[in-house]
Order: sequence, then C-alpha cells, then structure tokens
Amino acid sequence: MKRYFAMGHLEPASSMGEGLDRGRRSNPRPRARRLMLCLLLISAIAMLVSDCSGRSGDDFPRELIGEWRTDAEGYEDCSLELAPDTIIFSKGVEFIDVNFILRVRTRKEGRATLFDIDYENRDHQEFHLTLFYYRDSKGEILKFKNRRSIEWRKQSDDRAGSIPRS
Repeated sequence: MKRYFAMGHLEPASSMGEGLDRGRRSNPRPRARRLMLCLLLISAIAMLVSDCSGRSGDDFPRELIGEWRTDAEGYEDCSLELAPDTIIFSKGVEFIDVNFILRVRTRKEGRATLFDIDYENRDHQEFHLTLFYYRDSKGEILKFKNRRSIEWRKQSDDRAGSIPRS
C-alpha cells in the first residue's frame, strides 16, 4: 500500500482519492508552488515597472528642498514641504497630504525659475503644479503659478519640518 505525506500526516493512498482519474494529480502541492512562483514573478515585474519611472531623487532641484510657509490670509498654519521624492501639503496636524513626485522640469522665465512638478497621490491620481522660484533681499520665495500674489518663504534649517537636508 502506498503512503503519501499530506497535510502533515501519513495517510493511505486510498483515503486521498486513489483510483480516481489517473490523468489528474492527486497532490495539489506542485500546483500551489507554481501559483506562488507565478505570483512572485508578477510582483517582481510590477515592482520593476514601478521603479522604472526614469526619475531619481538625485535630479531634484536642491533649492526647492525644505519647508515653505506663507503669512497670507487664509493660509495660516499651512506649509508646503518638498523633498526629492515627495511633496507634502499640510495645515497644522489635522490635514497632511503626502504625494509622490514623478517628474520635475525646469525652465527660466525672466528672473524666476519655473519648476513644473508632476506628482501622484496614494490613489495614483496624477496632478501638476507649476512653481515660480526666485530670491530677493529677504531670501528664497516660491509662488504658485495659479496664485502669484501669495509668497511662500523657505524656512530656516532650525524651523524646517521633518524633511532632512543634505
């Protein structure tokens, strides 16, 4: 009498369906291994494709890295934090919106530098933001293209939020 190892127990072959269609496998383990291998392969391909966006954090403009704030009415306690891979919009601790930068394009316009930033949220919805960057006698300034009247000022290292600077 043949014995098979199934579910941690030795059982007689007759209890595992011996005598059923011999063309079918009576042991599901090879099928489960193949399924696991396929899932592992699909996961590896998905990770590889998601990492091939063509952008590395090394090409992010250093002048944008940091925390930016404004004194404009209606934007009290708001901040914009930029890092090589993320853009974070926040209002105090009650609203924090972390997004992931996909692409950054740079161009000059007069005395300002324009940064076109494409980013996506956690639901993979894509957004676009254009920022004007320039320096004046008071320091570094950002303006949103669609809100040019509001100046966002870069915070000094000791006031900056959680974004590490290098």
